[in-house]
This record gives sequence, structure tokens and C-alpha cells, in this order.
Amino acid sequence: MWTPSTRCPMQVALALRNALGIKTFVETGTAQGDTAFIAAGHFTCVFTMEIHDEAFVVASRHLNGCNVDMCHGDSLDVLPSLLPSLIGPALFWLDAHYSGGPTKIGKTECPVIEEIQMIRRSNPKHVIFVDDMQIFCTTGVERLNKMVGWSHKHDDWPHVDAIIAAAQAEGPCFCMVKEHILFIVPPECEKVVLENV
Repeated sequence: MWTPSTRCPMQVALALRNALGIKTFVETGTAQGDTAFIAAGHFTCVFTMEIHDEAFVVASRHLNGCNVDMCHGDSLDVLPSLLPSLIGPALFWLDAHYSGGPTKIGKTECPVIEEIQMIRRSNPKHVIFVDDMQIFCTTGVERLNKMVGWSHKHDDWPHVDAIIAAAQAEGPCFCMVKEHILFIVPPECEKVVLENV
């Protein structure tokens, strides 16, 4: 039996949803559909995208009947057509980076900088959470390669400082890493994040 769970910090997500009137949740990297399923209980509209064929089929079964629109493809191909259709700010959970197992490499192993640039350019009020920040440090990818035997392309994996710089290059925002999550929010939401992490 499938019991959905998520690493997405829902307390902060819901506080930001309430503060900004967010109705839409967008996920890159669906996997089995856990996060999208949980988000569907809290957001009016949920979009999720998955490039891996088998994971897409499994998630489609799990999410059948939910208020979730599933997109089959690379986030770098899906986001350009999705972003203009969003009304108001949305919350983005970015988890489309390659991690072995039932994941697949798209145009790059880690599209996070390109995703953030597209999202921030479309609406500076969008909220972005990036998962797995423990990998985005100098030794993170090397440690991961040794632990699980992956052969990641180091050039595809930006350092956390480069990710934050890319977000801030698109306009003012508050950025903070807490445990394994990078939070990128409009400056006026700094207090909401600090009070709920």
C-alpha cells in the first residue's frame, strides 16, 4: 500500500501560501507522486512534471482523481509553456535533479539554475524551495558519487552560492538554506520563513 510522504516543509509552504494568497503548487521531479499528492490537499491547483517514463506511469496511478496536472517531460521544456499560464504567485518545489535509481537525465543532470531563472523572470513573487541542498556544496557531489557509485557531471551541479547568486540576479529576494532546503522568497516574506522553519 502506498503511504505518501514528503520532504517539502509544509508548515513553511502553508504559511507562505496564506501570506501571499498562493493557490498553485508546481513541482519539478514527481518521482512516485508523494509531494504532489500532499500538496493537492492544500492548494487549488497542482502541476508536477516527470521525465522518467516508469516514474510518470506510477505517479499517474497514484495521482489519479487528484487536482493534479501531470506533465511528462524535462522541466526545461515544460516550464516555458506552463509559467505564462499561471495566475498570481505560485510555490515551486524544485526536485528534478538526477539522483540515480528511478530518475533520468534530461538536458542536464541538474537544471536548478535554469529553472530558477525562468521562474523568477516570470513573476518575482513566486516562492521557490530547492530540495537536496546537501549535494550543492563543494564536496556534496563527490560524496554522493562515493556513497552510491554515481558518476555525476560536476559541471552540471552548481554550488549553493551560485544558485543563490542566480536567484538574486533576477531581482530582490530573501534566500536561506535550512537543513536540506533552499528557500527563495520575496523580501517581504523573510519573517514568514524565519518564523516557520
